[in-house]
Amino acid sequence: MPSKIKYHKNLLELGAAYQLVLPLSLKGLVPNDDSVRLLSHELEDLDYSLLYQAYSAKGRNPAVDPKTMFKILTYAYSQNIYFSRKIETASKRDINFMWLLAGQKALEYSTIARFRTGFLADACENLFYQMVRRLENSGELSKETVFIDGTKLEACANKYTFVWKKSVGKWEEKMFWKIQDAVIRINQEYIQSFCVKEATRTEDLQNICRFLEQVCREQQTVFVHGRGKRKSRNQRYLELFHRFLERQTVYDWHTASFQGRNNYCKTDPDATFMHMKDDHMRRNYSDPDGSEVPLFAGFVSKFMLGSAAAEAGGLGMLGVVSLIISAFFTLFYMVLIIGAAWFPAEGREDPHWNTQCDPNWNMKLPLIAITAMSMVLGLWSGPLIQVFNRIAAGGL
Repeated sequence: MPSKIKYHKNLLELGAAYQLVLPLSLKGLVPNDDSVRLLSHELEDLDYSLLYQAYSAKGRNPAVDPKTMFKILTYAYSQNIYFSRKIETASKRDINFMWLLAGQKALEYSTIARFRTGFLADACENLFYQMVRRLENSGELSKETVFIDGTKLEACANKYTFVWKKSVGKWEEKMFWKIQDAVIRINQEYIQSFCVKEATRTEDLQNICRFLEQVCREQQTVFVHGRGKRKSRNQRYLELFHRFLERQTVYDWHTASFQGRNNYCKTDPDATFMHMKDDHMRRNYSDPDGSEVPLFAGFVSKFMLGSAAAEAGGLGMLGVVSLIISAFFTLFYMVLIIGAAWFPAEGREDPHWNTQCDPNWNMKLPLIAITAMSMVLGLWSGPLIQVFNRIAAGGL
């Protein structure tokens, strides 16, 4: 009969003749200048009263002292050990972790997880605050440089609700010149000396609105609304400067919300628009619609194709010649369009702009040729791809 396989083996049988020698203390195994000694010394004198309050006074005591648990967790983080199971393994195998335990029972991953998420949650900030103040008092911290985590988190903010500082400044400047023109007119018609300065726009607009409201009350101006009703001069100027004041108030609010940034979000003022990788919808934040094309994309692609064809030699030079000819055709076509748009002939009014007509054969023939070539190359592209592969490999 076949013998049974032992899944749980007693490995002590292998070392029956081995004489185990253990030191009387673990102190000699840990170097005097080891970081674990410094960490234990700095954390020993902290106030752990808030941490002990998280434990219930009833029932049995914890298997490992909470102070020791905090030391082990802090030392594990300093050694880039973050997972509960890895900390459990280290407490069973690593001499430094055993030295911190000081003869107490080795930790289990469930104990570490409960301590980290439950008991330590309320006291963690207080303990690290004490630790930083202790290092500061001992002269270990210069506080000249502050390092923060640079992780980018996707905010719950619509990308179309962002306000841009440059846009606000541009529209505010345009409105400022409109205000200046309106102030000149109101000074001439009402014989006043109002002045709207750039630094005190809101206050100056409020003064003008109060003056116009007073004029309307004194002259008993009747305000009319709706189609076919003519507004009085007082009503027109009052509504105009009220609109200026409302827009200026909005611009002031935007400027105060920037807080030194170039943009902010209306729904989440703390969010900042920045370039990220594709989000969960596989959309790029720098190009939401996917329609953004680099300025010289066509030139760069033609240059790369021409360079590869020139290096291949042979029939590849035909590709260079074709690119040069197509570039000249494109240049000629664009020059005609730019010339007609920006430098029209004097006294010429094209009557065809106001009429609709079917395209002639000069327009139909190129479209038909391009369509036919696209269909042929799309259905039977094998020979052409072989030719390009041979050109790229330098075989032609």
